[in-house]
Amino acid sequence: MQKLLCLLLLCGSVIIPAASFATTVNFDANPATGLFTDKTAQDVVTNTAVTITGGVILDQGKFEGAATTNPNLYATTDFLVPYLPAVITGVFNVPVSFLQLDVFNGLFGGSFTLTGYGGAGEVLDTDTVSLAAFGHPGFVGHLSISGSGFTAFSVRSGQTLGLVDFGIDTVNFTSASSVPETSGTLTLMGLSLAALGVLASRRTHRIPEGSVVASVAG
Repeated sequence: MQKLLCLLLLCGSVIIPAASFATTVNFDANPATGLFTDKTAQDVVTNTAVTITGGVILDQGKFEGAATTNPNLYATTDFLVPYLPAVITGVFNVPVSFLQLDVFNGLFGGSFTLTGYGGAGEVLDTDTVSLAAFGHPGFVGHLSISGSGFTAFSVRSGQTLGLVDFGIDTVNFTSASSVPETSGTLTLMGLSLAALGVLASRRTHRIPEGSVVASVAG
């Protein structure tokens, strides 16, 4: 009996880690063209969690089918078209603690940097990868940052101005806010306390073996 009571108390004291909100943006909701020149303005991608600007949604064909989620990716450039800033930015509706995305190089080899910013515009974390020109081994890379309270991010190219050409896809991020633990810890503690109450009741009102029960309360 004592071992069982101890086990129940231990279960009641277990703290279930608070779950986090995970979101993925993959730019695949609508059909897209395959060329920058088919567009006349940037595409602003927005949902309840983030707003992404600075590029256009393109069919993956321009990047030789390299999109990590089919069929589209989000790309920018500073040649051929005048309406793109050649940097992709995102603003979160709530602070983010982790961000990961895939990056695809265009015509010219270069480096690419993911930067996470705090509420005052300060840099909280960065990650950089060097990629070959598309069509060559190593033109696809992965960038990730983690920290406390990212409110915005940017993806920039180290390519020569006038030759910037890249895209991103499969943007994954986790909010810094957590789910209240009422559905986990408190429920488990409640069940443990209820079980302890039942055991205590049985111990107090135990009927000796061989006794005759005259009546049972409904």
